[in-house]
Amino acid sequence: MKILQVVDDRNPMGGGVARHVHGLCRTAAPLGVETALIQDFKGLAGLLKPASTVHIHGARSPLSAAAGLVCRLRNIPYVYTPHCYYDHGGPLKQVMKRLWDSTVERLLHRWAATSIFLNDAWLDDAHQRGFRPQQIAIIPNCVSFDEIEMRRSQASAGTLSGAPSLLSISRLDPIKRLEDAIHVLTAPGLEEAHFHIVGTGPDESRLKNIAAAARLGDRVHFHGWLDDIAATRLLRGADIFVLPSAREGMPTTMLEAFLLGCPVVASDTLGCAAIAQQIGWAYIHPIGDREAMARLICRAPSLDEGTIAAVREKFTWESRIENLLTVYRAIANKRSD
Repeated sequence: MKILQVVDDRNPMGGGVARHVHGLCRTAAPLGVETALIQDFKGLAGLLKPASTVHIHGARSPLSAAAGLVCRLRNIPYVYTPHCYYDHGGPLKQVMKRLWDSTVERLLHRWAATSIFLNDAWLDDAHQRGFRPQQIAIIPNCVSFDEIEMRRSQASAGTLSGAPSLLSISRLDPIKRLEDAIHVLTAPGLEEAHFHIVGTGPDESRLKNIAAAARLGDRVHFHGWLDDIAATRLLRGADIFVLPSAREGMPTTMLEAFLLGCPVVASDTLGCAAIAQQIGWAYIHPIGDREAMARLICRAPSLDEGTIAAVREKFTWESRIENLLTVYRAIANKRSD
């Protein structure tokens, strides 16, 4: 069985969607599933070659739209996973997003042989947007446990300043609300805490200005972009991983933090709340509630083996790949009939 994976990300180990797809391909290969990546418009020529089906990843993407149209014109069945719909932005940007959703996005779901949603909450979100897929599957974002264990073996725990040491690994974008974690350092009981930020992005200057204005420059550390091994060292050495985002699909960084033994304090946005609910994790606070976030950090969350085992069971490709292969096989069998 050959599956073409369409994902608009040039870095195979970059953002969460790319890591999800990378883990999928890695885990499926020993099971006899051949995968090929299409990552740009030039790669769409790959849709002219024989394949069992196509899996398109990423909402509101011109590449996703083009791939869906080519599949429709060539009568190639495809699976569509939008992952997450981000609605932030100025008035004009929000109008453009609504226009895209009411036209292109609706067609992508209507034409798809199966639309995959990360959890029931994202399915409800899709219905509220007026999307009417003909076939639905619920499969969460997953990571490769073998990949994480390989990184663990290559990266000893780093030493981070702060008591406690807080860590974030993400693109620096306003939707991540990292300013909440900066301001938390001023809360009672967190006078010795430090916040370590890994990543780059358009929000970097604003965050540095916020830290400077609050006189926290010596307790907020910007590490820039780090490779997987360096980031793993920090995850293994940090006391708490923080994720105060206003919007998350189902963050792979949260899953990786748990699997590497780092407890998480996160907002109750759809993706984070879904993970926490399924593994019985209580350290979730309302979006933007800095006092609640500070209280959870002060409680010094710790991980037990049961929580880590639950993450491994529910959110790794090694345990979930058959759910996706069942979708692929059903489409391939229907096509061959």
